[in-house]
Amino acid sequence: MANKTDPAILARNQRWRERHREQLRAYNRSYYEAHREERLANDRQYKQEHTDQKRVADFRYSRIWRQRRRMAIITKLGGKCVRCGFTDWRALQVDHINGGGTKERRRAVSMRSYYKAVLASAEAQAGEYQLLCANCNQIKRYEDGEQCVL
Repeated sequence: MANKTDPAILARNQRWRERHREQLRAYNRSYYEAHREERLANDRQYKQEHTDQKRVADFRYSRIWRQRRRMAIITKLGGKCVRCGFTDWRALQVDHINGGGTKERRRAVSMRSYYKAVLASAEAQAGEYQLLCANCNQIKRYEDGEQCVL
């Protein structure tokens, strides 16, 4: 019996799939439609059995996505505080130059859409956003009267 990992056999199978690509697509499409209910039932059962694992995986994916998006925004906005030059990304914050950041975040459907809007604006160099370190951002909020007084 031939070895399934033999490079010659793998190459032959690949050539066959390339020659019969449309036939394979048509077959897969028809199978997909014919077994729709069965697939959906299997998906529902799998989701019920693996809810906790999916929740953990989704959380990890979301965290990584937010970190990457945040780093992209920080890079587009120069990577340092515009007032003092602080460069540690952990303390850098996106500041709305003309204020109104809280209102904008509340209007956003999700943080994902908010980050996309900020990144799109940063790429267009619209001048709506700047990077400030946490200290400079708090000082600016106090000086501009954006600070909530308790």
